[in-house]
Amino acid sequence: MWRGRLRRLVRPAFIWSASIYATMMLTYFVVRLIVTEGYWRVAFINSFSHWFLLPVLLIFPAALLLRTWRTALGLLPVFAVAIAWFGPYFTPKFRPASSGETTIRVLTLNMWVDNWSPPAVEEWIRSADADLVLLQEVPLDYSSDGLPNLLDAYPHQFNQVDDERSGGDLILARVPIVETEFVELNIPNLPPPLRVVVETPGGRVAVYNVHLDWPGGYGRSAPAFMQPLFDRMGFLRNALGYNDFARNLQIARLLERIDRDAYPVILGGDFNLSSFSPSYGLLHPRLHDSFREAGFGLGTSWPVAAARGMPGFVPPLVRIDYIWHDARLRTLSAWQGPPVGSDHLPLLAELELLP
Repeated sequence: MWRGRLRRLVRPAFIWSASIYATMMLTYFVVRLIVTEGYWRVAFINSFSHWFLLPVLLIFPAALLLRTWRTALGLLPVFAVAIAWFGPYFTPKFRPASSGETTIRVLTLNMWVDNWSPPAVEEWIRSADADLVLLQEVPLDYSSDGLPNLLDAYPHQFNQVDDERSGGDLILARVPIVETEFVELNIPNLPPPLRVVVETPGGRVAVYNVHLDWPGGYGRSAPAFMQPLFDRMGFLRNALGYNDFARNLQIARLLERIDRDAYPVILGGDFNLSSFSPSYGLLHPRLHDSFREAGFGLGTSWPVAAARGMPGFVPPLVRIDYIWHDARLRTLSAWQGPPVGSDHLPLLAELELLP
């Protein structure tokens, strides 16, 4: 008897909550299509939209099991979008065997200015055995002129000091660097990306290392009674200060420069861009996302729980670290590295130059 009563209570509650969820998600899809990134609140939600979509993977099958057909019908378009969004990340990838052409292992890592052990990061980089290492936010008090402890493994280094973010960007290479450049994007108060040309056995390759603008640090005026709360809660402050205009402008101008590059292009770094944001589409049609092509899972890379003082079971929330390449290379494999004291996870990719 008690089971029947419980079922009679659970079923209406499930229908009610699932219907509200479906209505909210369908409304969000419509707003996203109309507004895209044009309104800051929608742009912020877009960055984390995958977390709002994940519950339907459980709710829709539950609706079928409970035979709540109208509820299941309302959830169906949400479920279809979830499959379309998540499917490419979890379906098995065709990984081509190397054809014997030049392969390049690339590593990118935002080292983080508050990293608890930069020497441990150096040791991990050495063990990762990458040919090219793209580092962002290297602490200035640790290294303002490259990483001399790694000169034996990476004799070719190109450094940039970023005083505004208390950390520099750095490219380490095993192969010779024959050109260096700060790619001027003509955006005030934002440091230019690094570009080098490396000489590989298969020919020259242009390598870009970027650390794009953080879109959450602009701030907006808050009512006086809420200001103390804003000051204590960094997440709330960043959420209400979300503005991705500068970052998107960086992407657009960077792509203009890449389109003119005479060499095969590798572009990596911290993009401060969610792979579920419409702005991801600025890059994806024109370059190949190595992790999406050959990795498995969502690849969320920030923030690492341990670095931010959160419980260890909390996964990174969003993927913002990428290794892209143009059509003159192909991805053989891509994977994430372990936590190394940063609030970002490293990303590695094995790329092959096409003949």
